[in-house]
Amino acid sequence: MMENSLFFIHGTLLLLFGAFLSGAFAGIRFNVPGNMKRFLMICTVCGALQIASYILFQEATVWKLYPLSTHLPLILFLCMVYHKRFVTSLASVFTAYLFCQPANWLGIFAFNITRSETLEYLV
Repeated sequence: MMENSLFFIHGTLLLLFGAFLSGAFAGIRFNVPGNMKRFLMICTVCGALQIASYILFQEATVWKLYPLSTHLPLILFLCMVYHKRFVTSLASVFTAYLFCQPANWLGIFAFNITRSETLEYLV
């Protein structure tokens, strides 16, 4: 139960950080009215897709579907809503993805040492 809660908290924070960082890399200004709300809406859509895949499949499959449930909608969102070029959107999302990886690597490292999923998600 604790691992499931931490899994969802970890996923939510990772999604919010990555989405807003992608927007920042694409040149979106969050002090403009409406931008914060739009990004929270795309995070909600991506989160719902992740939860649906978690319900339908196993956790390992959720991570395999992550690019389709998160990266693709975010790239399309930047292209269609903010009229960013595809290459700009792609670079923004992938750069933000790279910024999210050190936390994952440290979590995997902690798991390999302790074999504790709780500690993995806490790290």
